[in-house]
Amino acid sequence: MNIKQKLTIVYYTLKHLRLGQIRQFFYAFYRWTLSGFKVSKVAEERLAICRECPHYSEDRCALCGCHTPTKTRWFTEECPIEKW
Repeated sequence: MNIKQKLTIVYYTLKHLRLGQIRQFFYAFYRWTLSGFKVSKVAEERLAICRECPHYSEDRCALCGCHTPTKTRWFTEECPIEKW
């Protein structure tokens, strides 16, 4: 994944965030940056777990408010109820 693709992910994620989630997003992005932009090898498996969860709605987690397709790709992130 090149830097343009990474920035596109950041842009579209920020576009849909509420103000209260911006701090959470930047902290997660900071952790992901420190990891060297590692992408989870199990992102599709994580997303499948999210899609089966009752807290999942329209690509968002109702518990943390995160954009699940993005969060599941980031190596440094975890499910708020520890499903992955």
